[in-house]
Amino acid sequence: MVAIVLVILTGVGALIYRSSEPTAFDSFGNGMAMRLPEDGSRTLLVDVGYASSTETVTLRSARAAVVQNTANADIEFFVCGIRQRVGASFDPVEQVCSGTTAIGGHRFVIGSEKETVMMAVTPRRAGQVVLRGAIIEYARGARHLWQTGEERIGPVVRIETKQARPADSR
Repeated sequence: MVAIVLVILTGVGALIYRSSEPTAFDSFGNGMAMRLPEDGSRTLLVDVGYASSTETVTLRSARAAVVQNTANADIEFFVCGIRQRVGASFDPVEQVCSGTTAIGGHRFVIGSEKETVMMAVTPRRAGQVVLRGAIIEYARGARHLWQTGEERIGPVVRIETKQARPADSR
């Protein structure tokens, strides 16, 4: 009887842990405020996948924690093969990344020097964009009992623009 109770309690504990919030990435924080440059490079790339330790996870999805978006900004996430390590940059994606991959289902090594999770923010009209980082959903491996959940990562970002970006240019 005691063995059955222990098995049940262990199973319940594992389920609670498995569905709790994972913490594989470094905690979110820091901040940046930027005005869009007038040279036409208007997409801001922000590295949100940094971590000081390494762990392989399966990425499921990513979304911005939007506080304000009066600039009607498009916000996209992708895995970036690192060509040039940046915290944030107005450089074209091709200059920063050797290639890009969709987030969903990607086996990602947190803390890798070869790839990172990148957020691209493209305002479409005059206004402000304020983000409190990104929310990444991922699954961990056997070592963490296949824990799944979401974690808020990345910096607080504030962008102001006075000119609209044409919808067809990128």
